[in-house]
Amino acid sequence: MPIDRDQWLDAQAAKSLQRILPRIREQAADFSASRPEEWSAFERRLEDYFPQLFHLLYSLYHLEYDFFYHLETLLIQIARAWIGRRSSLKELDEKRLTNPEWFLSNQMLGGVCYVDLFAGTLS
Repeated sequence: MPIDRDQWLDAQAAKSLQRILPRIREQAADFSASRPEEWSAFERRLEDYFPQLFHLLYSLYHLEYDFFYHLETLLIQIARAWIGRRSSLKELDEKRLTNPEWFLSNQMLGGVCYVDLFAGTLS
Protein backbone atom coordinates (compact mmCIF):
# COMPACT_ATOMS: atom_id res chain seq x y z
CA MET A 1 0.00 0.00 0.00
CA PRO A 2 1.55 3.35 -1.01
CA ILE A 3 2.11 5.98 1.63
CA ASP A 4 0.26 9.25 1.08
CA ARG A 5 2.03 12.58 0.72
CA ASP A 6 1.11 13.91 4.16
CA GLN A 7 2.36 10.75 5.87
CA TRP A 8 5.58 10.96 3.87
CA LEU A 9 6.05 14.62 4.81
CA ASP A 10 5.38 13.83 8.47
CA ALA A 11 8.05 11.12 8.33
CA GLN A 12 10.52 13.51 6.66
CA ALA A 13 9.73 16.21 9.23
CA ALA A 14 10.38 13.79 12.09
CA LYS A 15 13.64 12.64 10.49
CA SER A 16 14.75 16.23 9.87
CA LEU A 17 14.04 17.34 13.42
CA GLN A 18 15.85 14.28 14.77
CA ARG A 19 18.93 15.27 12.74
CA ILE A 20 18.80 18.99 13.50
CA LEU A 21 17.82 18.93 17.19
CA PRO A 22 21.28 17.85 18.48
CA ARG A 23 22.85 20.91 16.83
CA ILE A 24 20.18 23.17 18.30
CA ARG A 25 20.81 21.64 21.71
CA GLU A 26 24.53 22.24 21.28
CA GLN A 27 23.89 25.93 20.56
CA ALA A 28 21.65 26.19 23.63
CA ALA A 29 23.71 24.07 26.04
CA ASP A 30 24.37 26.86 28.56
CA PHE A 31 20.74 27.95 28.64
CA SER A 32 19.34 24.43 28.87
CA ALA A 33 21.74 23.59 31.72
CA SER A 34 20.79 26.67 33.72
CA ARG A 35 17.04 26.65 32.94
CA PRO A 36 16.06 23.06 32.04
CA GLU A 37 12.31 23.58 32.56
CA GLU A 38 12.22 26.49 30.13
CA TRP A 39 14.31 24.58 27.62
CA SER A 40 11.97 21.58 27.90
CA ALA A 41 9.02 23.87 27.19
CA PHE A 42 10.77 25.15 24.07
CA GLU A 43 11.53 21.64 22.85
CA ARG A 44 7.94 20.50 23.46
CA ARG A 45 6.61 23.40 21.44
CA LEU A 46 9.17 22.81 18.69
CA GLU A 47 8.14 19.16 18.48
CA ASP A 48 4.45 20.14 18.39
CA TYR A 49 4.75 22.77 15.67
CA PHE A 50 7.72 21.59 13.62
CA PRO A 51 5.68 19.29 11.34
CA GLN A 52 3.47 22.21 10.31
CA LEU A 53 6.48 24.45 9.74
CA PHE A 54 8.22 21.72 7.77
CA HIS A 55 5.17 21.15 5.55
CA LEU A 56 4.93 24.86 4.75
CA LEU A 57 8.62 25.38 4.07
CA TYR A 58 8.90 22.15 2.10
CA SER A 59 6.01 23.17 -0.15
CA LEU A 60 7.86 26.40 -0.95
CA TYR A 61 11.53 25.46 -1.02
CA HIS A 62 12.03 21.70 -1.33
CA LEU A 63 13.55 22.01 -4.81
CA GLU A 64 16.28 24.32 -3.56
CA TYR A 65 19.56 22.46 -3.02
CA ASP A 66 20.20 24.22 0.31
CA PHE A 67 16.73 23.67 1.80
CA PHE A 68 17.97 21.72 4.84
CA TYR A 69 20.80 24.14 5.53
CA HIS A 70 18.32 27.01 5.71
CA LEU A 71 15.89 24.94 7.73
CA GLU A 72 18.59 24.27 10.33
CA THR A 73 19.69 27.91 10.33
CA LEU A 74 16.09 29.03 10.86
CA LEU A 75 15.60 26.66 13.79
CA ILE A 76 18.81 27.82 15.45
CA GLN A 77 17.68 31.45 15.02
CA ILE A 78 14.28 30.59 16.50
CA ALA A 79 15.94 28.94 19.50
CA ARG A 80 18.24 31.92 20.05
CA ALA A 81 15.32 34.34 19.82
CA TRP A 82 13.33 32.28 22.28
CA ILE A 83 16.26 32.09 24.70
CA GLY A 84 16.54 35.89 24.58
CA ARG A 85 12.80 36.43 25.02
CA ARG A 86 11.70 38.10 28.25
CA SER A 87 10.01 35.84 30.81
CA SER A 88 6.87 37.97 30.74
CA LEU A 89 6.53 37.35 27.00
CA LYS A 90 7.09 33.61 27.45
CA GLU A 91 4.29 33.62 30.02
CA LEU A 92 2.06 35.42 27.53
CA ASP A 93 2.97 32.81 24.91
CA GLU A 94 1.87 30.03 27.27
CA LYS A 95 -1.38 31.84 28.02
CA ARG A 96 -2.10 32.26 24.32
CA LEU A 97 -1.62 28.55 23.69
CA THR A 98 -4.86 27.97 25.59
CA ASN A 99 -6.65 30.44 23.28
CA PRO A 100 -5.23 29.90 19.77
CA GLU A 101 -7.56 32.48 18.25
CA TRP A 102 -6.47 35.28 20.63
CA PHE A 103 -5.52 37.47 17.68
CA LEU A 104 -9.15 37.52 16.49
CA SER A 105 -10.34 39.13 19.72
CA ASN A 106 -11.98 42.55 19.64
CA GLN A 107 -9.37 43.42 22.29
CA MET A 108 -6.61 43.35 19.64
CA LEU A 109 -5.74 46.11 17.22
CA GLY A 110 -3.36 45.86 14.30
CA GLY A 111 -2.30 48.02 11.41
CA VAL A 112 -0.03 48.17 8.42
CA CYS A 113 1.92 51.16 7.20
CA TYR A 114 3.73 51.13 3.86
CA VAL A 115 6.51 53.66 4.37
CA ASP A 116 6.91 54.38 0.66
CA LEU A 117 3.17 55.15 0.39
CA PHE A 118 2.89 57.09 3.65
CA ALA A 119 3.82 60.65 2.78
CA GLY A 120 7.04 59.48 1.11
CA THR A 121 9.02 58.63 4.28
CA LEU A 122 8.31 57.34 7.74
CA SER A 123 9.34 60.62 9.37
